[in-house]
Amino acid sequence: MRENLAFARSWFGENADLASWQEPRAALLAMMRYEAPVDSVMLADRLAQEARVMLAPGSAFGLDGYLRIGIGQRPDIFAEGLRRTGEFLRGLT
Repeated sequence: MRENLAFARSWFGENADLASWQEPRAALLAMMRYEAPVDSVMLADRLAQEARVMLAPGSAFGLDGYLRIGIGQRPDIFAEGLRRTGEFLRGLT
């Protein structure tokens, strides 16, 4: 988890124009606010189908415009998922 948090801090810093987050304090889940003009269900579905990244739509939690990310994944898988998410979001803007 420590390695994933370090990678996420760096990723969000480098991609501040695409997304932001509130770093989790005592959990393995965080909400990522994205800037793309698409609802969270559509974005989550497209990420899964086109980028092979599974993130939960924020609208399932009453937060459209957000995606839920899990920090507890294996570090290589977590990093690759954020990289793919960034590439996908860049393609939308």
